[in-house]
Parts: sequence; structure tokens; C-alpha cells
Amino acid sequence: MQEMMLYSAQESVYSTASEHLRKYFGLQADPKQLERLVHAYGEEVKGEINHAEDRQLPSEKEAGRNYVMMDGSMILTRKEGWKEVKLAHIFAASDHLPENEHRSYIRDSFYLGHLGSHREFLRRLEPTVDRLKDPVFVNDGAKWIWAWVDQFYPNATQILDFYHAVEHLAGFSKDFFLNPEIAQKWIEENKQKLLSDGVEELIEEVSALLPPNPAAQKAQKSLLQYYRSNKHRMKYKTFKDKGLMIGSGPIESAHRTVIQARLKKSGQRWSTDGANAVIQIRAAKLSGNWELVIKAIQNAA
Repeated sequence: MQEMMLYSAQESVYSTASEHLRKYFGLQADPKQLERLVHAYGEEVKGEINHAEDRQLPSEKEAGRNYVMMDGSMILTRKEGWKEVKLAHIFAASDHLPENEHRSYIRDSFYLGHLGSHREFLRRLEPTVDRLKDPVFVNDGAKWIWAWVDQFYPNATQILDFYHAVEHLAGFSKDFFLNPEIAQKWIEENKQKLLSDGVEELIEEVSALLPPNPAAQKAQKSLLQYYRSNKHRMKYKTFKDKGLMIGSGPIESAHRTVIQARLKKSGQRWSTDGANAVIQIRAAKLSGNWELVIKAIQNAA
């Protein structure tokens, strides 16, 4: 019964989950009861996740190439307003499969989420990443991510998400060129330059441009700083020639599926403990580790 209640509560808002349990199973569980149950087991499931690495990533995948992607998205909390949930998405390259000519899908994933400091999030993530023989980090330019990767996984492949690189290019272009058509043409030309391992050349060209106004000067400085600090992560032709992904779309999709689909519904506001409890249970379920929830229930019996 508790398993059924937890499963429903991680899928839907508590009032909807309560209604579904009553309608389809004849189970009387009011929304507050479901909320208390999630709170009670969230920390237990977190503990099971932290101590169950063998079940999080099947051992046969550890020896191959695995992608490690991280990002944050905002949810509304009761006391502190909008706060960032950090999420990791790890999957084997062999599980990234084509669906058709334009789309692909990931057959099996591991998720780990946390509402709170990035230090605690990374501390929990490390035991899983430590076991990967060939991790490939594909992420945006967040300094806390790359500082961690540089410190603990200096020999791993690091890739700056191509689409974030282009976003920064577009932002500069719109501030620098007054004519939108010229700006768009410049963006398209230099996207191709990035895809041809031309980041060093592009940095030199942008450095030589004379800003027409203070806003353009500020945009130029920002773009150069971003590219210079990430240029070793922007060898996109080299990465693609090795068969590597250059975009972090899977982590953005993961945020929509794991976090936003449950925690960002209309009218929802969360306590930190309440949000983290749902995140742990939902991440276990979507990682294919629902047995960790069952074990937490059995341990409490």
C-alpha cells in the first residue's frame, strides 16, 4: 500500500494522486497523508541511492564510454522564492540510439537531483562518476561544474555544449551589429567556423573588432572571456570525428521529465525538504531503481 502511495505521489500532485488512488484502487489516502509519507521516505531513498552504486549503473556499462551531464532549473519554494534544482544525467554512449533521421533517444539513464548547494550535489555524485572508465562531460559554461571536473577528472574528455557556445555568439552579434541581417549572417558564418575547430581563429577575429558603443564593448569582453576559458572544450570537429556528442540536450530534456513535470506544476510551492523528498523518489523511479524505494519501505517495517 505504501509503495502504491509513493508511486502515485511522485507522478502527480498530492490531491490528484489521492483522487486516483481512491478511484482506481479504493484506497483512502488524503493529500496530507501522501505528503507526510513522501517526507518520511525521501531521506531513506536518498540513503539507498547513495549506497547502491552497483544498482545505479550496471557494471557492464562502466568500462565503456559514458556521458555525464549536469544542469540546473528553477522551482518555486515557499520561503526563499525561486531556487535551483541541480540534476545529473548519466548514460552509456551505447544507450544513445537513433529513433529516426532527425531524432534519437536514450534507452537507459541514471539521474541524481538535489535542491541545495552544488557542493552537496557533487559530493553525492562523485561515487558514481568515480566508477566510470571513460566519462565524457558535456555541459554549459557553469564554473562550478568545470572546476570540479578539472580537479577530480582532469584526464576526462570535456565538451562545452555547442548550443550554449552559439547562444553567446548570437548575443554578441546582436549587440555589435546594428543590422539584423548582417548579424545573422555573421552568426551563421562563425557557427561553421566553430564546427571546423576554428575557435582560436574566431577569438582572434573578435578581438580585432572595434566596438561601436559601450554595450558592444561589454558584449565583446564577455564573449572573449567565455571562449578563452573554454576553448579547449570547443574542438567540435575533433569531437564529432571521434563520434562524440557535442550538445547537452539530454540534460535539458531530463529536467523537463524528472523535475519540471512533477515539481513545476501550476500553483506548486515547495519546502526544501519536501522538494528533495520527491526528487529522490522520482529520480529512483526514472533511473529504473524503484527497488530502492521498496527497500526503504521494508527497512522501515
